[in-house]
Amino acid sequence: MNMLLNMKNNYFWYLLFTGILLFSCNKKEGNGKDQILYKSFSPIIDIQSVRYDTVQNHTICSVVVPVPSDSSISYDLDLNDDQTADFRLVVAHSEYNGGYCGHCSVFTYNIYVTGLSEENKIANSGDYSVARIFNESAVIDLNNNWSSRGDLLLQGGCALPVSASFEEGYFGVRIKDAVGYIKIKRLDKNGIRIIEQGFNKTKNSGIICGQQE
Repeated sequence: MNMLLNMKNNYFWYLLFTGILLFSCNKKEGNGKDQILYKSFSPIIDIQSVRYDTVQNHTICSVVVPVPSDSSISYDLDLNDDQTADFRLVVAHSEYNGGYCGHCSVFTYNIYVTGLSEENKIANSGDYSVARIFNESAVIDLNNNWSSRGDLLLQGGCALPVSASFEEGYFGVRIKDAVGYIKIKRLDKNGIRIIEQGFNKTKNSGIICGQQE
């Protein structure tokens, strides 16, 4: 009799344990796939701050002068699809007027991205505010240096603390504990092309540059 009761008790605990295990596995399988938000820009977004260039000639120097001489254009991006802009791309140039920097005019060209809230960050190269540029298929995760601003291009000017440039690639972004990417290409006339963006809404997970699903 005692043996029969023990067998029934063991069977009961076996069924209970198996049910919990199956429930746990099913729950994991149901939530195991990361939630990727992807957008390909069509038409592609091109932003340029210079319309055309002229040449300023002096006896001892000549310089290319952008028209207009001072310009700033921005474009806002919503990565997590909550109908609120998360990041702002800025394309700008201006004439340096902080003191003497040679006989001819000197212009600063700058393309940068900034987070629009305290929790929105850009992957940083570790060199001042220069953004890190990733290649296709590279993995972006939380294990990066992050800052509220990332300079993609910074050239010209007078005694700049750092210079930055890019041709084509991805920069990484972070919203709280989730990451994403934006693919860009450099254009002439101080310009940038925004090609595509991807964002993994799954917290504490990474994303592959170019990943769509």
